[in-house]
Amino acid sequence: MINKLLEKESFTFSSNWYKQNKRAYFFLLFDIFFILLLAIFSFKEYLIGNLDKNLTYDGLLFLLLMFILLIFRFNLSLLVFAKQKLGIPIAIMFILIIIYVETKYVDSTSPFIIIFNSVVYFINKFFIAVPETLANIITYVLYFYLFYAPIVIYSYYILFKLKLNTTAKPFDVFTGFYATTLSKKLRVMDVIVVSFFIAIAMWVGIISIDIKWAFLAVPLSVYSIYEFCKRIKLNTLVKGKQKLLVYTIAAILLTLIIYTQRLPYWGLAILIFSLVAMYLLFFQFTKTHFKSLIIVTISFFIIPSLCLGYNIFAFPQYGVINNSVPFENEKIFYIIKDKDGNFGIRNRSFKIIKPAYKSIEYNTKNIILMKNQNNEWETFDLENDIFVY
Repeated sequence: MINKLLEKESFTFSSNWYKQNKRAYFFLLFDIFFILLLAIFSFKEYLIGNLDKNLTYDGLLFLLLMFILLIFRFNLSLLVFAKQKLGIPIAIMFILIIIYVETKYVDSTSPFIIIFNSVVYFINKFFIAVPETLANIITYVLYFYLFYAPIVIYSYYILFKLKLNTTAKPFDVFTGFYATTLSKKLRVMDVIVVSFFIAIAMWVGIISIDIKWAFLAVPLSVYSIYEFCKRIKLNTLVKGKQKLLVYTIAAILLTLIIYTQRLPYWGLAILIFSLVAMYLLFFQFTKTHFKSLIIVTISFFIIPSLCLGYNIFAFPQYGVINNSVPFENEKIFYIIKDKDGNFGIRNRSFKIIKPAYKSIEYNTKNIILMKNQNNEWETFDLENDIFVY
């Protein structure tokens, strides 16, 4: 009798199911996080104009189509996870839509590849640079995973004659009721909240035309700490005055992280100090390494990094003292300074002109004037990435 009750309860993805199937559960959460991440990158590519620039059709229309497809894919994830038979025709329909969209862009770059390339570029920029061949492989692996993984898993179910459930109703799936119900039981909202904070931070970094925008990371990160603490039940362990102390320390450290990026080496040193200090503080309350690491990584590393809009740790020997887009639609650039007071420039990712100049000026779109040590002016074309004179 007890086994039957547990079996029935486990089918609703309760804590009993989770205890017995942790790997599958974490894989599902990863899958949903991946879908949300692609939604963020799709929006980012539209914001910076890459969709309109590279696509034959209107970029906004493709963005809307992409979001519809991702909602489709989200429901498919839950159907596959629950081994629902209804997912088979939906997976086939999903692939047919993808093929149809690709035929519309057969004479130009695949819009999906643009999104996946953006993800790979982000990896190169913020984590580790990978060779071009490997980058292309990663791009197509992501493509295959997003669009073809559900039908491959269903093929596995059918091939090995696994029992499929028939409890999911088409109306519940297509109206979102099925996804909403399961999302609550699976705590999918936690993943959505994390993605929301990352999306806002990325948006700030993309549109910012002044380094002061990066200080928006302070309230955003502090609020993310509040949300995470609430979701992992940390609020029950931390009392009123202790909460105020945690948020105050967090705000001070975040302000230092942003401010010290203009000082060579200090930016990286303060970041490391802040990560360690907050990790130890949270560990005192959570008593778990995993929860403490999640909070610190997102609130003190990812959010500030994205709000700054560039790879702040690629060149710790140079401080970024200003970023500027003085003319409409001009490429963004950053004025950097070394410990000897020499000036240089860099772009969002990694291309850099080393600090070797007494001063930097600009009065023409995409043209930067730099006075060298011999008091001679050198002209750099920002758009074409070449020295003109």
